[in-house]
Amino acid sequence: MLKISVVDDDASVRGAIDNLLSSHGYLVDSFVSAEAFLQSADLQEASCVIADVLMPAMSGVELLIILRTKGQRNKCRFARFSSAS
Repeated sequence: MLKISVVDDDASVRGAIDNLLSSHGYLVDSFVSAEAFLQSADLQEASCVIADVLMPAMSGVELLIILRTKGQRNKCRFARFSSAS
């Protein structure tokens, strides 16, 4: 089964994405920051990562760059989204 990691500092956004994906049968793990995701076992287990672009410490773009340098290119499809106006 496809395992998706959701990385967003906004709890309501994390919850909404988690609920949507779970309702379609995906296994979902959510993380409050890119750093938390990078320190987790999900770094190796996730089939896909959905990350907020604008987070306080490390942005979703920075996370994308780190994943690519760690050889995780198969997880690196970029779609920009942000709740910032």
